[in-house]
Amino acid sequence: MRVKFGDILQAFEFADISGIVECRTFVCRQTGKIYYQFDQDDLQELEDDELPDDIEDETKYLQIPNSRDLDLGKPLVIAFVREFLPNDLDDVRYIFSKRGAYQKFKGLLSQRGAIDAWHDYRNKARERALRDWCEIQAIEITDRPAIHLKATTCARRLRRDLAPIVIQRADGAMLSGAKFPWVPSDRPTSSPNKSFHVAPRSHRRSPVDG
Repeated sequence: MRVKFGDILQAFEFADISGIVECRTFVCRQTGKIYYQFDQDDLQELEDDELPDDIEDETKYLQIPNSRDLDLGKPLVIAFVREFLPNDLDDVRYIFSKRGAYQKFKGLLSQRGAIDAWHDYRNKARERALRDWCEIQAIEITDRPAIHLKATTCARRLRRDLAPIVIQRADGAMLSGAKFPWVPSDRPTSSPNKSFHVAPRSHRRSPVDG
């Protein structure tokens, strides 16, 4: 089957949604068409294409993995920290033993001026893992790499169609970035300088329980 990598990436990112909204994504083994299966009817109704009745048939439809399936969660964070912030490795391991780990990790990256380095590392790892998965599943990719895209179609689509409904479902509460960690922030990021500063251990703040 032939599929655009951008479509696979978008489906992967939707499969990574967690919290208030759950989504599973599938690719048709014969046509390469992508399908989205939401756990809420009002979100499912936003889809242009009706979900096939036999979507659970693994001989016809292949479920697209999420970050956990491809070991792109905590293992990727630890690999990044080991390479770029080795002095913070013990602290990060402690952070990820508690709740709210990604939000605290984001705070640490901001302190170290390493947000851009992390995003670049994560995006490249995602693309490699997804392309390897496609190769294993005999999916032929038809377009160019997507590593350097500033914002994915998925993020634009989420903000346009899903965010108002999700916020309403949360009874008006503002959702934190931790719910949708893959959505690019509208805030300016740190300097793109690759040589970021690592503060001495004596100047660091101790992790707090989440």
